[in-house]
Parts: sequence; C-alpha cells; structure tokens
Amino acid sequence: MRGAVDHSVGHRCAGEWLTVALGKRAVRLPTTAMRYDLPPQSRGSDIDFSRVPVILGSRCRITDVRPVG
Repeated sequence: MRGAVDHSVGHRCAGEWLTVALGKRAVRLPTTAMRYDLPPQSRGSDIDFSRVPVILGSRCRITDVRPVG
C-alpha cells in the first residue's frame, strides 16, 4: 500500500513534514498573527466554477494589514 499510511509501515513523501509545517503556518498567520480589513468583495458572475478551488474572478482583497499588538 502506498500513500497516506503510517510512516513506519509504508511509503511517505520526503517533503511531507515540511509541507505540514508550512500549511499550519499559512493558516496561523492570517488567523492569529495579523489583523486586516476585508472590504466588500465582488459577487456573482465573476465566480469561476471551472477552477478548483472555486475562486472569485477578482480574487479576495484585504486592506489595512497590520501585525497583532
């Protein structure tokens, strides 16, 4: 069996630990280490449902980014 199994039993990606650590940091920064404003976003017809993940055609815009504290 390959893929997401216990690393003592089967194959795991060599970069898995780095990928997991970077993913945790990518979530932590915008949720705990910074403050920002989320102005009104475009809605409706500019959503591209042919993309995975679905994303606003105009992207998500944030303003006034600042560190916590």
